[in-house]
Amino acid sequence: MSSTLCERCGHTVVNDIELPTTPVPELLGGNYIATESQTQMICDTISSAQADISQLDGEITRLQAVLDGLAHKRDALHKYTNLHMALVAPIRRLPPEVLSEIFMQCMDEKNLSNLRLNTAPLLVGSVSSRWRTIALSTPRLWASFSLTIRPKYLKTDVVLAKAWLARADTCPLTICLSSKDCYQNTMKPLMDVFLLHCEQWYDIYLSVPLQVLHSLAPAKDRLPRLQKLYLNFDLEETISIFKFAPRLRWLRLTTSLAPGPSMAKVPWNQIEYLDMGNCQLDQCLDLLRVTPNLEKCAVWLSHSEPRRSHSPVQLLRLRSLAIIGDPSNLIDKLLLPNLSEISITALGAPWTATHQLTSLLSQCSLAKLSLCSDEPPSDDVMIQILQTCPSLVELNLRGNCSQCMTRSFLEQFASDRDREDSITKQLVPMLHTIKVDYSLGYFNIHDFADAIQSRIVLSGNCVASNAIARLQAVTIEHISSFFDSNVDSNATCATIIPRLRQLRRETGLEIIFLRDGEDTL
Repeated sequence: MSSTLCERCGHTVVNDIELPTTPVPELLGGNYIATESQTQMICDTISSAQADISQLDGEITRLQAVLDGLAHKRDALHKYTNLHMALVAPIRRLPPEVLSEIFMQCMDEKNLSNLRLNTAPLLVGSVSSRWRTIALSTPRLWASFSLTIRPKYLKTDVVLAKAWLARADTCPLTICLSSKDCYQNTMKPLMDVFLLHCEQWYDIYLSVPLQVLHSLAPAKDRLPRLQKLYLNFDLEETISIFKFAPRLRWLRLTTSLAPGPSMAKVPWNQIEYLDMGNCQLDQCLDLLRVTPNLEKCAVWLSHSEPRRSHSPVQLLRLRSLAIIGDPSNLIDKLLLPNLSEISITALGAPWTATHQLTSLLSQCSLAKLSLCSDEPPSDDVMIQILQTCPSLVELNLRGNCSQCMTRSFLEQFASDRDREDSITKQLVPMLHTIKVDYSLGYFNIHDFADAIQSRIVLSGNCVASNAIARLQAVTIEHISSFFDSNVDSNATCATIIPRLRQLRRETGLEIIFLRDGEDTL
């Protein structure tokens, strides 16, 4: 039933409907039987109430239609308003060069993945025609190109690469080419596209079959801007594409050069950063011998025993060395007078490199030492190692290595100005940063907290002198181990965390206690 609406005032009949009173109040709530006359009154009341309900339903339907219409108009006006507000938004007044720089900040240069519509520059180019125009006129946005190549997509990849690299104009190019399949196709039409721009190559990552690599041979002698090179493939023959690259300084290998460095003809004497990947000791020493200007080096030793004799290798410019594997035989052959940072991860073998490491460290002024080992050195050995590097400012003891922090070790690590020989006997007196892994079976964390506190506020409340540096930053990462139980671990954390918080609050120490990746302080 529809309601009747007054044209003058908008009054409807349903406005006059009132909730009726019962004609038989004496029957409600009881078990009395209605008389014939009472039954008639009850039926009349029900009919009248049902008629009112029908009128109310009609009015509700009418009003709901009105509300729906108003809501639709409201949504349309909101959209209309937002569209026009966008016309006067401050971002529209930004000059194109500012927007270009903002777009550049959206680029993740450290994580160059395959092209995706939800990442820059494709994402910003899809917002509006103006943004697309600006993105297309910003060559730096298109200077990075990553592609997993497959023969079945050859034609579309050629079109994509041509368009993309053309937009980069003359910018230095970062190109990442990888392949998940083995095939004989040389992909020459696609490689020809990249060859057109080889004079712009700056940072190149190649993980492709040798047949594809052969298609890049014409790039030889045409790499004036190449500075970074990453080769990730099985090298079965000599490659000379990169023999002449006057600016090449950074090289990473994940391929074996077992016959020697001559397998990859690159300007070895120019290389300043070298990541050898997984290699044998003989191969490692051969590479170090041909890179006299090396400043930073990383190696994963798959075989740490030499198969032939080697004379010592001196690297006067090497500042940073990272070794995974048994370092003993490698560092025993190195002369590194300017080494300032060394990281050793010795997994799967007992620690045997004490003599070699102390001998190496005695030649230089080490600033940063990182050690990680399944079978860590003893406290006495660690003390011996640290005594050879008094200039150390950062110490990282990861994995089981922090088990060396016994009470005896921490007594020497702590600062005690009351001792007459406190300066001469102080372990790593210049240390300002320490990072350790912690588990219940590793060391007594309360003793460690005591030692930390002594390195911040010395006896007599004196801040550390120039001879003994004040500790500035401590990171403790809680890790699960065989010795842990949730109950014991939670109980220990419940007592140490308040103390560490107090230490940070009262001394200004930058201290972090990581548990499950979160700082619990």
